Amino acid sequence: MASSFTFSKHEKLCSKRNIEKVFQGKKVLHLFPFSIYYQIFEQADKVPVKIAFGVSKKTHKKATDRNRIKRLMREAFRLNKGNINSSTKEKQLAIILVYHAKQMMNYEEMELKWKEALIELNKKI
Repeated sequence: MASSFTFSKHEKLCSKRNIEKVFQGKKVLHLFPFSIYYQIFEQADKVPVKIAFGVSKKTHKKATDRNRIKRLMREAFRLNKGNINSSTKEKQLAIILVYHAKQMMNYEEMELKWKEALIELNKKI
């Protein structure tokens, strides 16, 4: 049970080629404060969902602000990743979560928005 609340290296979307495929796939949800780019890959991997996080340097100039926002997004994902419906075991869902709001949210607001985004994402998958 405790292992389901982890965020390991295997769950991070790190491959430059896969990140480019997700952005080129043009599957996107715009739900304030997030843009969620997603793609379903046919390859099987150890985990059903891989995710990457991004914050614009244009809206948040300080690296400490960007890092804090990404940390909050990772924590919200880590605790709520069980709510993502993966279609089949042979496929893998790749997600890039981009934060666009100009103000920094606290954790409670971030988690609430992520849960709302998960509901919409599950409808699209």
